[in-house]
Amino acid sequence: MYHRSHPSDTGRRRLRSRLVGVALAFTLVAAACGGDDDAETAPDDPVVTTVADDPDAPDTTEAPDPDPDADAPETTTAPEPEPEPEPADEPTAGGDLIVGTVFDAFGLEPATFVGGVTDAHIALAIYDAIAMIQPDGSVEPWLAETIETDDFQTYDITLHEGVTFHDGTTLDAEAVKFNLERHQDVDTNSRALPNARHIESVTVTGDLSLEIVLAFPWAAFPELLAGSLGVIASPTAIEAGEINSTPVGSGPFVFESRIPQDNTVVVRNDDYWRDDQPYLDSITFRVMLDDNVRQTSVENGEIHAAQSIRADTLVAADGIDGVFATRTPGRVNTIQINSRTAPFDDVRVRQALAYSLDYDALNQVIFSNAANPIHHWISSDSPFFDPEVEWYDYDPERASQLLAEYEADGGSAAFTFRCYTEPSRVQLTELASQMWRAAGFDVTTDMSDQMSLVIDLFTFNYTVGCFSGGAETQDPDQLFYASLHSESGTNYGGYENAEMDAALDAGRTSADEDVRVDAYSTVQQLLADEVPIIQYMSSPWGWVVRDEIGGFETLPGAEFVGAKVYFRD
Repeated sequence: MYHRSHPSDTGRRRLRSRLVGVALAFTLVAAACGGDDDAETAPDDPVVTTVADDPDAPDTTEAPDPDPDADAPETTTAPEPEPEPEPADEPTAGGDLIVGTVFDAFGLEPATFVGGVTDAHIALAIYDAIAMIQPDGSVEPWLAETIETDDFQTYDITLHEGVTFHDGTTLDAEAVKFNLERHQDVDTNSRALPNARHIESVTVTGDLSLEIVLAFPWAAFPELLAGSLGVIASPTAIEAGEINSTPVGSGPFVFESRIPQDNTVVVRNDDYWRDDQPYLDSITFRVMLDDNVRQTSVENGEIHAAQSIRADTLVAADGIDGVFATRTPGRVNTIQINSRTAPFDDVRVRQALAYSLDYDALNQVIFSNAANPIHHWISSDSPFFDPEVEWYDYDPERASQLLAEYEADGGSAAFTFRCYTEPSRVQLTELASQMWRAAGFDVTTDMSDQMSLVIDLFTFNYTVGCFSGGAETQDPDQLFYASLHSESGTNYGGYENAEMDAALDAGRTSADEDVRVDAYSTVQQLLADEVPIIQYMSSPWGWVVRDEIGGFETLPGAEFVGAKVYFRD
């Protein structure tokens, strides 16, 4: 189990069965798709660690009165989720699970998939990773039997024996080396490149062992191996050039078919290397865009589980007979700002954008007060949370003053707000636009499908857009670096600040928790002062599931682990 220490601690650190950390699996900090990019947002531990042996392994909505003197709507915290019903007996094999997803997957190629709210579930079914996130946020070796390091810069990995890909190719050290080095190839266009570029060498030391040398000591590196950087696909399938359309992994399910914007089907891998799993015969991931339709379909038995990114839906499910709800910790909901483009290359305009929003009203109307209108990205329980930082709050007078100053200098406060057509995002667009206009902005709105929005966000073809990011429980290295470092390949706001870069570099490369705490305090203060991104709400994600389904475990990013799911007798 990991424990806090400094790299100078003596003895060899070994990860045999468990890494204690908090992370997301197969997720990206992808805007509208709502996930974390493993390019910079893979699983990470909230503390600096070493490894020790452990033998145990919608309709148009009018905005509320924006009068700042009016009473703010009462904000309530979503109740704790009800525990999953106790299974009547041991898990049984068989059955075809149907789940309703918020969106279609963007793709199934580990190096390039966006890793949104649907990609992750399918990836967990088809692929295995070197390490694996657990429901409690810890990370365990998965394809790896052990991960060892003396100095956090050189990692020795030993793989499990007898693992094969779905096409019969052996999963050995050469296959892992092939996948890791592929992320480093700029021609691959890997979303994990910003992390992979810090790998100096990958050396095969045996059939099932390899050594990874990093450019600097990186205590959080093992958690990255639970994200897309550590997802291992068949080299044979990759070289055949069909890995995105016909994905081949070593996971508990084998890809069978996909109809874009409709469904993806996977079937049981009878040769899975973990003999006790999976239980299901198949899983069908059905695209169902409307949240209410998904939930109703669970209630009437048309599907067995429905994904939800709305806190109020999950709260309501607690009172429905025959179903239960799972919830993650809070998810970061953001408004992405293109700092390269006027008017938002001026900090005053970014600040005005943040001061214009009535966050309590957004919570009341969109989430029925089931979310949490906070601006800090880090959980208040984290050792890296700085309670002294003063964040922006609803202050329309201050917003108008800042805009007046900017316009007096010859600037124009006109922009287009981009978002996508999920009902809660439609509400956000309508309400936020009203608030911005009241402060003096000239706002045009542009709603599109999710994929079009994400492509435009990734190519800077936007001014302001709706976004969703990682969980507050992520390590700050993975939560911040991707979106804020000027050299990050996933800094889609184009924000550049030398002080921010220095703090992010210090937090990433140090194994001294005091150094990291100071570094991320600086990051949080700059986020509050410079407003490169607006964090407007923390809201849990989860699933509404029929009681007949057992083993439905969700990870911190709300991904469910299909290998553990079964039908109750």
